[in-house]
Amino acid sequence: MDLAVDDADAREREELTAHLKYLVDRGFEGVPVTDDGEIEALVYHRFWSSGALDVVVVVDRNDVDALRASGVDPRNPATLGSGTVEWRTSGSVIDVVAAMLARPAPDGVPIRTTGSSPLVPACRGLWTP
Repeated sequence: MDLAVDDADAREREELTAHLKYLVDRGFEGVPVTDDGEIEALVYHRFWSSGALDVVVVVDRNDVDALRASGVDPRNPATLGSGTVEWRTSGSVIDVVAAMLARPAPDGVPIRTTGSSPLVPACRGLWTP
């Protein structure tokens, strides 16, 4: 996973970090996906009381996927695979985060799941803070 951006200048590093922080500032919870102690990806998720789910998966600074799904209950992990994808995009950290945050909010309010994230049993090697 190349988020260290060793070949990038300090301004680009700050911009990438700021965009990931924007997600957290707007109610997303982030968890790293690990394999043998190495971070393979960062997964940011935000559940809504209306049954919507926003997900941003960062594999590399230029390999990011995001989606919004409906019909997902954060208290029931079995619903994670049965939701309907309403919107999806891919691209760089900056482009995808900007696109996700530009989406109109679905009905309801964000639900915090820290400590009991239903994504944990659904993803091998997922760690929650």
